[in-house]
Amino acid sequence: MSLEINLINFIYGLSGIHWLIDGLSIISARFIPHILIISAVIFILHLKFWKDAYLYIFLSLSSIFIGWGIISQALKFIFKRQAPFEVLDNIQNLVPANTSTFPSDHITILSLLGVSIFIFNKKWGSIFLAITIIVALSRIITGVSWPSDIIISLLIGVIVPLALKPFIIYEKK
Repeated sequence: MSLEINLINFIYGLSGIHWLIDGLSIISARFIPHILIISAVIFILHLKFWKDAYLYIFLSLSSIFIGWGIISQALKFIFKRQAPFEVLDNIQNLVPANTSTFPSDHITILSLLGVSIFIFNKKWGSIFLAITIIVALSRIITGVSWPSDIIISLLIGVIVPLALKPFIIYEKK
């Protein structure tokens, strides 16, 4: 049995232990991403300088275009990976999913936004990324994503904004 199957069986095993874990996992996997996107918009409105807001918007949109729109979609096209609940008999689908899971769209976009926020505000970015990790774990607990889907999504989400930062944000030395 592969390491990934053992890992998903262990993490998925957290579901069904208690109704509270199941409920929080479903809420986290389905609804928290929307709340995080709204909080990213609120973050823009709280920036002290409009120049920072424009730079944040440009960095975020550029990161999403390249990270999710190009890299993630190319990987989905190449690998066409089924969700764990479609492959493993012992995993039930707790959250609707209808596309290839590699990499996870939710986690790719949330981590791209989180790192973009972190570049401008470490406190808000850290909170955003911590919640993104919770959403990522809940996507595994609910049987929608494989651990490797999440890891690759997080890597895309970290690398792309950091790679774009020098081209978008001029820092005085």
